[in-house]
Amino acid sequence: MPKLVCQSGPNAGHEFVIAKDLVVLGRQSSCDVQIVDGMASRAHCHIRRDGKLWSLIDLGSRNGTLHNDKRINERQLTFGDRIRVGQVEYVFVKQAGDAELKDLLSKYEVGEKLGEGGMGIVFKASQRSMARTVALKILAPKYASRPKFVDQFIREARAAGALNHPNIIQVHDVGTENDIHYFSMEFVDGSTCMQLLRADGPFVVSEALEIARQVGRALDYAHQHRLIHQDIKPDNIMIGPGNLVKLADLGISKTFDEAESETDGKKVMGTPHYMAPEAGLGKKIDHRVDIYSLGATLYH
Repeated sequence: MPKLVCQSGPNAGHEFVIAKDLVVLGRQSSCDVQIVDGMASRAHCHIRRDGKLWSLIDLGSRNGTLHNDKRINERQLTFGDRIRVGQVEYVFVKQAGDAELKDLLSKYEVGEKLGEGGMGIVFKASQRSMARTVALKILAPKYASRPKFVDQFIREARAAGALNHPNIIQVHDVGTENDIHYFSMEFVDGSTCMQLLRADGPFVVSEALEIARQVGRALDYAHQHRLIHQDIKPDNIMIGPGNLVKLADLGISKTFDEAESETDGKKVMGTPHYMAPEAGLGKKIDHRVDIYSLGATLYH
């Protein structure tokens, strides 16, 4: 079983073996790991076993839980990660017999984490059989035993895999090993539009228009293949070498037929700031919601 090694605070140097599937950290003496710091809530966060992996979850604490210096709600843990509450910091340490993601996927050599969303975590990896660098997306461990989320995850891979266009990230492979659901896709050596906006501010008009033009080409192709993306936004647009634009994340995409057959009018999918009014109101949608979202993205 892994352990927490306290790096700072009154208990610096102490080690806490995680001997059960759910370990609570907090200020209360009844917690599995007591945090001696005034910034800690009575029950501050917990570490949960998800299959063969582990997750860190904040329990609505007043002052937050930091994972590698970033405040989080929930994150998958990797050995060597740092957990900080107030001035108290722990390191999540591997022990003999513990497995990590790179031990569980035989077809890929898993490298650094590239990003994390609501359902999945993306790593840079090497596909051993092809000796090529890929982006490897795995289903968040907390969803791995829930068929609804597994089906949606596989559906995303197949939807993207059915498309072959220079402005759409290509999916290579989808599979499951050791209860880890994953798919691999082309690795884009670049940044998302949102990352560039945060680093450099707004694009000049000519750059913004060129990005919109390339995304428009990708959407035209997807719509010809009767697929609605449903989540166009700066986070899902990547700029690669040579300023080639790549559209990513078909996690909530649906076919024209699926959109037409929906009758409950209650499903709201997408990101509010970029969402067409009819989508936000839970009404029937068609491919035009993507055009609206592209316009909102261009404005941003």
